[in-house]
Amino acid sequence: MSASFATDKKTSYPGLIQRAFGGRSSHIQVDAQLPRNSQNPLFAVNLTFAMLRDGISRLVRRNWAHSKLASKLVRHAWIWVAWRNYVRMRTIKTPGETAATAAMITKRPIKPMELIRDRLVWN
Repeated sequence: MSASFATDKKTSYPGLIQRAFGGRSSHIQVDAQLPRNSQNPLFAVNLTFAMLRDGISRLVRRNWAHSKLASKLVRHAWIWVAWRNYVRMRTIKTPGETAATAAMITKRPIKPMELIRDRLVWN
């Protein structure tokens, strides 16, 4: 199995990818100054990070919602990851399909109360 990576031109990325995956990966570097539209190879990454900043109030700048403890930010980030991948539907056109069901990690979406009840993200 090989992995494909698209990154900006940060010089440390090629070495890190090579060390982690050896010859089992392909890597393209994209100029970070390209327009951030859907044609950009980094579009999915940029969109995900924008959604992360929007979905985690602790990442909002210049307000009182920032995390005072890194552990609280990490917990909040894992809650967001679980919600985005296991609870939230991917699109309106595909009801019942989450990122986890599309990747065949789970057979069905997790209900919000199941996420809380089973404490998937608290340990």
